[in-house]
Amino acid sequence: MSGLHMLNRYLVIAFLVFPFLCGRAYADTYGLVGKSLSDAALVEIWRGCEAMASRNDDHCTALGATGDGHPRYQKRVLSEALQSDRFKGLGISVSHSDLIAEVLKTSPLPLITIDVPFSDKDNHLSIGHIGVDNLALGKDLANVVRELHPKGGNICIMASFGLHRAQMEERLLGLRRGLSGEKLDKGVRLNGHQGWREVARCPWNNGEKSERALTQLDFTLNHLDVDVFVSIDNWVIADPRAYQKVVAPYKERIETGKTIMVLSIGGMRSEYSKLLRTKLVHGYLMINYFQLGQGSYTLMKAMASGESIPPVTYIRNHKTYLVKPEN
Repeated sequence: MSGLHMLNRYLVIAFLVFPFLCGRAYADTYGLVGKSLSDAALVEIWRGCEAMASRNDDHCTALGATGDGHPRYQKRVLSEALQSDRFKGLGISVSHSDLIAEVLKTSPLPLITIDVPFSDKDNHLSIGHIGVDNLALGKDLANVVRELHPKGGNICIMASFGLHRAQMEERLLGLRRGLSGEKLDKGVRLNGHQGWREVARCPWNNGEKSERALTQLDFTLNHLDVDVFVSIDNWVIADPRAYQKVVAPYKERIETGKTIMVLSIGGMRSEYSKLLRTKLVHGYLMINYFQLGQGSYTLMKAMASGESIPPVTYIRNHKTYLVKPEN
């Protein structure tokens, strides 16, 4: 299959996943351009956007490729959306600032960034940004860790240092500061601060790949002496069944709290709840992407109406789910 045919298939899927309801007229339609329609975070953002939009008889549509997202696909999807004249406004979670900027240099359509902004040099291309305060989120994760394992210990951290390295580094810094109780500089590892020590192989970089994250988790549980494993993104739990299979050989150690598992998620699913009930996960910090979607619609509606919007808006109502291990 040629690259063009493959790309067209992605685009067809993208526009059909969340279609317009036949026969129903909407006042305005707003587009959400994500990295991938397989991204649970994008689905939650769309749900929140649609819930808020429906109050005004408006509509939100999620656009993107399926499977592992690629910046080239996102660029093509965005270009198609801009040319379609279907949308009153757009929001985008930026996968690659330079590539996406090429499409927007001559676009008159108002646009905001959602969750992941443009790089500083391209930031002028969006009217505003709505997302997560990553430093504060890291500190919230530290609170979950301390609640479950208050006395410190050996910790392994997982992140995804790729195109969105700056956001992950802020989140990691917040976690380290929260656990240490000190205003650590970026890059300073936990080394006895309040009893916490980062093991030598960590933090892991999962590259935004679920399989890679699970391989790294298996290595951690099999070869590293860790009291706490904490993931500051959701790739290790993106496939709950695969996660359960990986941790199965270490079930007793996890259930009894010899290794505490703290994970970040973008929305609660029944599979996640089951892992919590069976104590294969001890704590989740759920980023409220639904609220992010609600706020995205509010900002897009305002800017499309000619109203001014703040340059940066943060959501803060994250939710925690905890279960104590069997001691």
